[in-house]
Amino acid sequence: MRIMVAVLCGSASTAVCQPIGAMYEIEVLGDDPNWDTGSISFDINDAGAVVGRGSTGGCGVAWIWTPSGGFQPFGVCSWTEGLDATGVAAGAFGRPGLAAVLAPGSSDFVRLPVPIGLRLSNGHDINDAGTVVANGRTSGGGIDIGYAWTRGPSGYNPPVQLPRTGVIPWKINNEGTIIGWTTAIPQTGLVWRQTGPGVYADQPEVLPDIPGGTGRREPRGITDGGLIGGFAVEGATLRAVIWDVDGPHLLDQGPFLASTVNGVGTTEVLVGGVQHADDGNYWAALWVDRQLISLRERIMDAEAWPGGISATAANADGWVAAYGTNADGRVLPMVLRPLGCSIADLDLDGDLTLFDFLAFQNLFATGDPLADFDGDGDLTLFDFLAFQNAFDAGCP
Repeated sequence: MRIMVAVLCGSASTAVCQPIGAMYEIEVLGDDPNWDTGSISFDINDAGAVVGRGSTGGCGVAWIWTPSGGFQPFGVCSWTEGLDATGVAAGAFGRPGLAAVLAPGSSDFVRLPVPIGLRLSNGHDINDAGTVVANGRTSGGGIDIGYAWTRGPSGYNPPVQLPRTGVIPWKINNEGTIIGWTTAIPQTGLVWRQTGPGVYADQPEVLPDIPGGTGRREPRGITDGGLIGGFAVEGATLRAVIWDVDGPHLLDQGPFLASTVNGVGTTEVLVGGVQHADDGNYWAALWVDRQLISLRERIMDAEAWPGGISATAANADGWVAAYGTNADGRVLPMVLRPLGCSIADLDLDGDLTLFDFLAFQNLFATGDPLADFDGDGDLTLFDFLAFQNAFDAGCP
């Protein structure tokens, strides 16, 4: 039995503790009534900036939200999906779209150098060195080709074409490792590793499938330490998976119907969702040191989002980029902010005291799901042990 920890510390580049809240509050980031169904969040950085895309007329509308500047949408036929530490966003602009970056405070996309024959491209992510990854298509056909643009002293260099065609490169970490998948069905997870600055191995690594899998497996996030999270398909069920040097590992799914990792937080904090049996919706979840923490019961006013809330990324302060479907069927981007200094701070006073023990005992006695600290769907002695462990870990 794994015992839940309150925070997870340590990173490849800097010491980071990502708080896990006892509860989470929602801040809706913005909307435009002219958009078809609303918009979704894609990424968040440690400054709290969030990027996403609205839906309108079959063409996206990029937006950026910052804590100080609020919600800023851009022109039709633009989108932003990745964000670096300084607030530079990666996406695309125009129709047909071409990969582009957007500097913080600017309203003008800067298109990246276009190789001969490329007719459209979509930037998916950017790392802190400024390298942008995208898939593109040539004027001669509809096969997706992967590209990586590196940033030089005077701007962006012409892109490097990634080995293998028919691919979607999705994320890049600060070590320059790229993850993605094939467009051919079943989609197969791939990893492009550098052999030198801006130089990649002759062929990408193929991520192995889970035992009994159908062949489909899609990596969705990679930490700076190289831990890869995503999903595979077991029968007809999505299963959250991580890949490390020992291969694929199914993540704890608890009592839920299905699960998926959509992105990463810090170090070994993974972000995604679990499908609940009572409403069939996916609701935000975290995996901390590979153990599941379901957030639906911890989100304040979750009942206002009957279509569920999906999580896509998290930052070092524990803020979770997400989007939810309200009672009108509208999809709205949001940030979930942790409340309390620890998952054990049940009275939300910023300290761990006897009152938190009393709060846990009351939750346990009344059968409240918040007392399910080991995430197995039942209230047992192991939940007392898990709460004790989180309490002893203290506040960061």
